[in-house]
Amino acid sequence: MKKRMWMVCLAGALVVSAGNVSVAGAKSTDYRQSGAYKSADAQVVEVDRLLGQIQKVQESLESAEDASSIPAKTVTEMNDQIKFANNRLSNAERAIKNLPASDPAVKAELDKIAAQRAALSKASQVGADFLKKQGKAAEVGTGDQFKIDLEKVKGLAKAYAPFNLTSDPKRTGELAARLKEDATELDALKKTYQPIVTQKTPEGKQFSYAFDQANNNIRQFHARGQEFVNKAGESIAETTEKALKMAEQAAAEKKPAFFTGGVKQQLDNARKELATFTAIAGEKHEKTIKLQAQFDEASKKIATIESSMKEEILASTKTPADVYKNSDKAQLKGLVEAEWKARYPKDELLGVRFVQAEWKRKSGSAWNAGNKAFEDFDHSELVARVVVKNDAKLSSIYWVYIDKDHKSNDQITVNANTKGGIYIVDEMLTSNWEP
Repeated sequence: MKKRMWMVCLAGALVVSAGNVSVAGAKSTDYRQSGAYKSADAQVVEVDRLLGQIQKVQESLESAEDASSIPAKTVTEMNDQIKFANNRLSNAERAIKNLPASDPAVKAELDKIAAQRAALSKASQVGADFLKKQGKAAEVGTGDQFKIDLEKVKGLAKAYAPFNLTSDPKRTGELAARLKEDATELDALKKTYQPIVTQKTPEGKQFSYAFDQANNNIRQFHARGQEFVNKAGESIAETTEKALKMAEQAAAEKKPAFFTGGVKQQLDNARKELATFTAIAGEKHEKTIKLQAQFDEASKKIATIESSMKEEILASTKTPADVYKNSDKAQLKGLVEAEWKARYPKDELLGVRFVQAEWKRKSGSAWNAGNKAFEDFDHSELVARVVVKNDAKLSSIYWVYIDKDHKSNDQITVNANTKGGIYIVDEMLTSNWEP
């Protein structure tokens, strides 16, 4: 009986020991070896790694003098990491919730989790404060001034869009004169709206797209202008010399048609290139003065040669070709005749000839000095010639320019103010007129 009672007591002691109750001679449990603790600690270690990344971003936000220098997505990505890390800590807390908090190892783990929570909370607050600063900076993209400036940048992009420099020397000169001022203003606007560009707000994206276009077009215009100036000097001299040699050849070979053909074409090309060169480099540029002198001298020589063959040239000059075939031809002809007669009522108008087969459309943006702004243009031009009888022997051939303004419901205007001035007037024998 005594032996049985001793065995029961021994069994009870073993059961109590297994239940983690301290008994005489029994060891306390090391919870760090339990699966629950290891699972929690793995989560804490991972959060330590994440905190290292998060706190680097936090430091960059705290040290940033310009809130716009850091994209808003940086804070968003940091917040995602903070959320992920907090979820990890929640997993750790659930893993050790059934372990005694009084145990030194468990207590140390809970303290570490609390410290990590506090660090994550601080990073989250830094991110929130930074976004407020960015939000204030982003206010630059609101209001009417942004809309005005955005249209200004779009206007610059359109004004400096690539075009043939020699096709419009006046426009080329205006842009060349404004280039430095426009580039400076564009850079200033970029600085103003950099916060919303960096943050990639909808307004920032709009501005960035317009700025890139304007900036690229201005740079290209400058580069093309410099390239033209560097190469045009030689080209103008060669074209002028070619026109003179063709005139000399025409006189030597008795070919008067050269003067209304190749000679005129070469001289016109040289004139356009010289006008463009002058517009970019300036009238007082050393090369401009030299090229202008060469052109003037060659033009005088050609005029002298042409004068010596005046009768032959008159005899060879025919009625201008009439190549426009569109359905509005009769209407346009009526407009030209009406304008010419209104401006020059004493002229005996023999007829109108459309020397251009199709309208030529031009669009872009040009500087309006009166309004001190770039204004869009979109129009088409058609060139015609009118033949006016001077007397029984001679008739004059004048230029007329017809303009269709697409921004004003295709309104048509006729420029017949082409007697003299910059406009060349040709002559023909009245007997060569073909109705």
